[in-house]
Amino acid sequence: MLVSGSYFEVLGVPATLGTTFGKEDEHEASGVAVVSDLFWRRELAADPHVVGSAALLDGEPFTILGVAPPDFFGTYLGANVDLWVPLTVHPRLTGSGSVLEDRGARWLQGFARLRPGTTRETAGEVLSRLTLASSAAAGDRPVTGALVRRLRDQFLGSLVTPLLTLLLAVTSLVLLVACANLANLLLARAVARSGEMALRRALGASRPRLLRLALVESALLGLAGSALGVAVAFAARNALATLIPPAPVPVILPIRLDGRVMLVATAVGVVAVLLFGTVPALRASAVRAPRSRGASGGPGRSRTQDLLVVSQVALSLTSLLSAGLFLRSLSAARSIDIGITDPGGIFVVNTSFDVLGPDTTAARVASRRLLQEMRALPGVERAALSTMVPLGFGGHRYADVSADGYVASEDEDVAAEAVSVSDGYFETMGIRMVAGRGIDESDRSDAAPVVVVNEAFARRFWPGADALGREVDQGRGSATVIGVAEDGRYRDLDDHEYMVAYWPLEQWRQPSVAVQVRFATPGRRPTDADMRSAFRRVAPDLPFDSPRSLEEHMKASTFVQRVAATMIAAFALLSLSITTVGLHGLVAYRVACRTREVGVRIALGAERREIVSLVLREAAVLGLSGLATGAPLALLAGAAVRAQLLGVGVTDPVSFGAAAGTIFVVTLAAACGPALRASAVSPVRALGTM
Repeated sequence: MLVSGSYFEVLGVPATLGTTFGKEDEHEASGVAVVSDLFWRRELAADPHVVGSAALLDGEPFTILGVAPPDFFGTYLGANVDLWVPLTVHPRLTGSGSVLEDRGARWLQGFARLRPGTTRETAGEVLSRLTLASSAAAGDRPVTGALVRRLRDQFLGSLVTPLLTLLLAVTSLVLLVACANLANLLLARAVARSGEMALRRALGASRPRLLRLALVESALLGLAGSALGVAVAFAARNALATLIPPAPVPVILPIRLDGRVMLVATAVGVVAVLLFGTVPALRASAVRAPRSRGASGGPGRSRTQDLLVVSQVALSLTSLLSAGLFLRSLSAARSIDIGITDPGGIFVVNTSFDVLGPDTTAARVASRRLLQEMRALPGVERAALSTMVPLGFGGHRYADVSADGYVASEDEDVAAEAVSVSDGYFETMGIRMVAGRGIDESDRSDAAPVVVVNEAFARRFWPGADALGREVDQGRGSATVIGVAEDGRYRDLDDHEYMVAYWPLEQWRQPSVAVQVRFATPGRRPTDADMRSAFRRVAPDLPFDSPRSLEEHMKASTFVQRVAATMIAAFALLSLSITTVGLHGLVAYRVACRTREVGVRIALGAERREIVSLVLREAAVLGLSGLATGAPLALLAGAAVRAQLLGVGVTDPVSFGAAAGTIFVVTLAAACGPALRASAVSPVRALGTM
């Protein structure tokens, strides 16, 4: 990461070993670097004497000044930075200072620490005035202002923060279901132990002592359950990381299962059990006299227990519906036309020609040779280079557009994606040309400047008119539009009217590119070793980074949906299992308490199916009541995640019907065992207990 000299000072991040660089290093463009703790341990063997040692970065010598703290990964949540260097060394690494001097290039973001009492809104107003004044003084087209947001919302932060919030909400639902289930079982146990508690009272035990006994038992349950939960969490601590798709930038989510997390989780578990065990404990300690065994019907029906079962069903419906919406969203995502033919048959690998030094001619020759080597590999049908791979993490560059015949208003945003591509790019990606032609071998550095735009670009600047032959400028000189490509999906699957301009890589050189290779036979491609050899034949040090299929790369576009569907579905099944166990236990307990009643019914001529129907009917009423209660809550939960859904409405009938149907069927299934046992009761035995 290229950063200013005040970067570490503003963030308040000191080095754990050595020191960080400062403003003087920025001004002097010093060849210094600070490495991450992860890089220090992984690549430098945690050498305590690393400070002051030399390193080569793209062939340029650098001195390592220090090591960053272990918990600091950079200022983009999810992007793992290996080392930081002064911003002003950029020309040395690329052989060109044009990007630093290009006021229209959008590739930098600023970080500021607010004074105490200053809000982000106030800071935004101040910065907007500064940016407007700066652009006016330089003679630029006036900017729209400054966007101020929290540091943790950078990169994956805008995705991960709502995702983790959603997962926290779902786990809270599971906790509530478990607590309701526990309270129900403890209530049943309190009734079953009423004789024991009455005997203890008769022998002199006070009510506070009985209450303490019940609460201690609840606390032991809480500790045991929390310990099991912590053990499961520890075993599954890396589950989220397995769902992160491959990316050109190392992606890491700093989620740790440390002592604080385990302490909080254990405390929540114990407190929850104590809270939900209090009512059963009070009921158990309130018993005054032994219950007569002569009662004909056993304990009566408890409305409290019914309400707890209904609440479990309602909360389970909310979890299941949320999981169903995300699963349906994933299914809908597969049917979206992304504008690329057969992404599964395309292989992607990242590289950079910076290792060849600042000589632009050498980089152009190397890029041509690399294409020749890749196209010559067995099984390869086509190959191309580009600076952007659609539907992945990062890699997007934006620049203001000056279009022939279009006059932008002062506050209008006319930025478009600027992509540099080699010849054969559109054929390799399977992107259809709507008009004109794509980039070919004739579009060299010494040829007339040309550009290809997508349909959204043409509609925006020349609605209803022919785009071919028009002039476009994105800050590096005017070029003629030679083709219009079909619209696709670029940043995410919700892209609409997203403008893209494709520039010839030979005319608009960018050192870091992605190599896209289409195979003649899908599923069969050259080995990584063969492709690495092709890279080495071009240049021994040419990077071969993040090899992946385009299909794997594009999983980033459904990252939130896949994580949510997987994790929420797991929690929803857990919630449903808890509800099923609780309902089964409650029905079984009630059937046991009504043994004599059932015996009387059978003795009076009731058939077996009538007994089964009686038990199932009561369970069905509880299930339907839970569904009716949970429906509004489930709809509210769906509305809360509306922004993360693709092609699916909150009231999706398939998701709602599947969730409700599953819960109702499971409810009846949970009651089947006790119902069948009740129907098999012997009247003689049942009546003999009276």
